[in-house]
Amino acid sequence: MSFASEARSEIAGRALASEAAVRAACYGLACFAKHFDARGLVIQTEQDETGGYAMQCFARCGVQGGVCRREHASGPVYEFKIEDAACVARMHALFGTTGRETSLRLNRANLENECCAAAFLRGAFLTCGTATDPNKEYHLEFAVPHKNLANGLFTLLSEVEAFPLSPALASRKGGYVVYLKESGPIEDLLTYL
Repeated sequence: MSFASEARSEIAGRALASEAAVRAACYGLACFAKHFDARGLVIQTEQDETGGYAMQCFARCGVQGGVCRREHASGPVYEFKIEDAACVARMHALFGTTGRETSLRLNRANLENECCAAAFLRGAFLTCGTATDPNKEYHLEFAVPHKNLANGLFTLLSEVEAFPLSPALASRKGGYVVYLKESGPIEDLLTYL
């Protein structure tokens, strides 16, 4: 198992206490999902723990979804989906979205406090984050498909009150990457998550 997989497994195993934190985690999962629009939500992951975490968090918010496993040449892929029209409508009402946004932006109203920001970042990391093994090099990144969402994530990481982070933002292959390259901030962020 890779370092990033171990980190995601540990993050998915952590319980969220408040309902606001659960909602923020769901929002983090949704914003960086493969699909988050009027049709519903699809999160793809190589880890069953992430799919289970998404299913539990959304269920706590009254939004039902399911996880299915698909076999690929590279190994199993798990998909968490919300497809039922009533559940999709409930999900969008929960986040203040419509599913028809032309450019997804971070809605800070979904992050009530520092605890919610941490929960949101957990969801984001589970959906689009990765980290290299610190024994090899120092690199943690979030691969983000939308520019405005990448800018919002960059700003949120820059404003974490618990410790100073100096994230960077770059474009890559039609998407965007928000990343950290120093050991101290990476360690702090993973501990925070």
